[in-house]
Amino acid sequence: MAKPKIGFIGIGVMGDPMVKNLLKAGYFVTVYDLAKARTAEVVKAGAVGARSNAELAATAEVVIVMVDTTEAARAALFGQQGAWETIRSGSTVIIMSSIDPYFCQEVAAKGRKKGVDFLDVTVIGAGAAVKEGTVPLFCGGDAAVLKKYRALLTAMGNRIYHIGGAGMGEVAKICANYIITVTGAVLADAIRIAAAAGIDPDMLHEALLSSSANSVTLQKSWHVLAKEAARPGTKVVRTPPRNLYKDLGLTMALARKLGLFIPIAGVTSQLDLSRWVPAAPARPKKK
Repeated sequence: MAKPKIGFIGIGVMGDPMVKNLLKAGYFVTVYDLAKARTAEVVKAGAVGARSNAELAATAEVVIVMVDTTEAARAALFGQQGAWETIRSGSTVIIMSSIDPYFCQEVAAKGRKKGVDFLDVTVIGAGAAVKEGTVPLFCGGDAAVLKKYRALLTAMGNRIYHIGGAGMGEVAKICANYIITVTGAVLADAIRIAAAAGIDPDMLHEALLSSSANSVTLQKSWHVLAKEAARPGTKVVRTPPRNLYKDLGLTMALARKLGLFIPIAGVTSQLDLSRWVPAAPARPKKK
């Protein structure tokens, strides 16, 4: 069976390695980004550059959207020279951005009227895991459509979970990001308490790993946060704070629509997360 032609919108820190993985897997990929310079490297790797989202969608069998916000996704699909102007019946839209699940349901509904299938497939992870294609993917949409494109998705992630209908991949990602962000903030507080009390951070870390307080965040971020607590000003590579606040905003907006009160999200959104949630130690610059 021939591999579908891919149109990929959004070549940022996530989109770039994902496109390269698709190219390595033998897919023909056309790319577009509002910042034209971002497409240069993937074009060098074998992708074809488009002049607009509409031009990209005209020849694509699958249009993948990986942009920062719901507003950017709406513009990419339905704005001037958007993909919806030229997308053909029988094509599929896959939204991989972390955005509003209700927008995804809107796209799915519009797609049904136009004969366009839909999936929302969110990526859990970043950095090296995205480059290596070893991230889990949380999927929303019709099971038959997911089955059809499972091979395509495995070029970008190695564990695929069908969460439910359209938008449910986004809901799962919102839950994951909420847990990660709040856990990171609590972990930073715990380290400050331990340091102020005079506890050896390495000893406490070992003890916590053997307890019910263990978590991936504890395993990956403890030493970075502890080092910074011991030596304020230590440089670390962080998840961009704007992404953390955006994700908390999505969490609170979803809770409001569902009629839920989640005060922890509101409190966490008022914190200076730029100081609290590092992703990894800074790598030394190459000489």
